Amino acid sequence: MKVIEVSGTPYEMGLSYGFQCKKDIKKAISMWYKFGAMSLTPGFREGHPKLLHMLPKFITYKKDKSKLQSIAKKYESFIIENCPEIIEEMKGIAEGAKVDYIDILFLNTFPEVIEGCTIWAACGKAVKTGEPLLAMNTDEMKQTRKIQIILSAKPDDGYHFIGNTYAGIVSPIHGMNQTGFAYADMLLHVEKPDTPIFGMSLFPLLKTTITKSSSVDEAVELFKKMPRPTCPGAIFYSDSNKITRIENSSMEYDITLINDDAIACCMIPQSEKIRKYDSTLNLAPTMQINAIPRQKRMTDLLKENIELFDIEIMKIIAKDHGKGETKGKSICQHSAFGTNTIGSFIAKPRDLKIWMCYGNPCKNRYKEFTLQ
Repeated sequence: MKVIEVSGTPYEMGLSYGFQCKKDIKKAISMWYKFGAMSLTPGFREGHPKLLHMLPKFITYKKDKSKLQSIAKKYESFIIENCPEIIEEMKGIAEGAKVDYIDILFLNTFPEVIEGCTIWAACGKAVKTGEPLLAMNTDEMKQTRKIQIILSAKPDDGYHFIGNTYAGIVSPIHGMNQTGFAYADMLLHVEKPDTPIFGMSLFPLLKTTITKSSSVDEAVELFKKMPRPTCPGAIFYSDSNKITRIENSSMEYDITLINDDAIACCMIPQSEKIRKYDSTLNLAPTMQINAIPRQKRMTDLLKENIELFDIEIMKIIAKDHGKGETKGKSICQHSAFGTNTIGSFIAKPRDLKIWMCYGNPCKNRYKEFTLQ
């Protein structure tokens, strides 16, 4: 995986990022517009759009660009009001990559591409050493592997961070900063309102969080102060002492502090407050297979390893292919046509260490990074 190192002011970081990642950003823009065009087709969110609507989008997606850009512009005012430095960084990325600013804005306001991920975490008595551990497998269409990068940023006004993301996006999907604050985020299968609600875009929120937060408490307070992200999802925050999970629907959110336990999320809401919006059973059978057995297998794995968790156990879980009724439908995803595990991440905040793997962790080695 390509490592992109940037530093300086927001615009300077963006300029360097765009210049170093020019080809990958252009690939990402094309890919994102295709995903975006497909997302406009009836039934897409539930995983069963009509092929009659879907197939032409691979050729005609450019016709939907103006509509997708107008949606992105509706998020821009929230970014300008709450974190204007992100606008400067996106303008820098556009200049460095020699693309239009609106395309970079679109990349950073369309998080629905983070499809079938799994996040798991353990802390307190669930871990051999008692310290928090956080992990995530990123599952997406196989072609997105080509636009993955590792972003290492040293902003003039913020904490140094390292994380994995897609080319052109300002924040890691999962990462950690120099204080040991780490996070991982994913989408949730929840009902969405018929009328779109606009608020803070997820990626700018995460970028602000990782550059400004030195603890879970600070990150939670920042989340509460910002206009709520309208993209339904789960964000796991961790520092050297504790873990908190935020589950967010389009209507409300729930914050849960995790004590002496191991928890996980496979796109199915876990908190009672958000579970009432669960839309998993409305999904196409192929997407139910990707979520329900995976959550069941993860529940079993967490129970089997309670009080035994360490980095090696986290890696073993990341490689798991299931057994019995969950065999082939577990944490490490392999699919000829659907989502695949394209990367894996493990954080040990107390030691300022993260491990990142490109592709399936059952086939590839993790690379270790230490923040200083």
